[in-house]
Amino acid sequence: MKPHRRRGPTAASLLILRTDRGEIRVTARNGRIVACELPDFQSLETAAAQTSNDWKSCKVRGGKIAELNSSSDKEILRDAEYFVKQFFAGKPVKPPPVELPAAAPFTTAVWRELAKIPAGETRTYGQLAAAAGRPLAARAAGSACGANQIPLFIPCHRVVGANGALGGFSSGLVWKKFLLRCEDARI
Repeated sequence: MKPHRRRGPTAASLLILRTDRGEIRVTARNGRIVACELPDFQSLETAAAQTSNDWKSCKVRGGKIAELNSSSDKEILRDAEYFVKQFFAGKPVKPPPVELPAAAPFTTAVWRELAKIPAGETRTYGQLAAAAGRPLAARAAGSACGANQIPLFIPCHRVVGANGALGGFSSGLVWKKFLLRCEDARI
């Protein structure tokens, strides 16, 4: 017997985007994006097969709403699909609205500052920490970036080390480098 799935205002809707790099899963609730999962190539056998981990493109081959719990979710997931397609094509487009998860005040401040970094630009972890109100908390800003559940839509890939090194990224540095290249950011 399948467990009963909860429906209603707290139930989530799911969009699965098939790409030539794997599935991207975007979750919405109450008309806002709440999560985005990129394929983690660090744990996939195909990671070594990627051309020296240096991508030229990532094409979205199709999107399918796998679960739908409200009409507002349908609209926001279609907006998310459009955003991802445009992003990967290197065309700047404003991301759809997101709902930040509950977090410590500094973490939330970091996420809000991430959303302000323009496409094609980068900030250092120290600059991000300062903008979030704690100039000596670069490592904590990095931890907040790592806790971001909505990559692409909250662009933590735009944050680099003070020395210009890429730093980390929850879905791997291959993704981070690729996302920055989509935006023509200098890396």
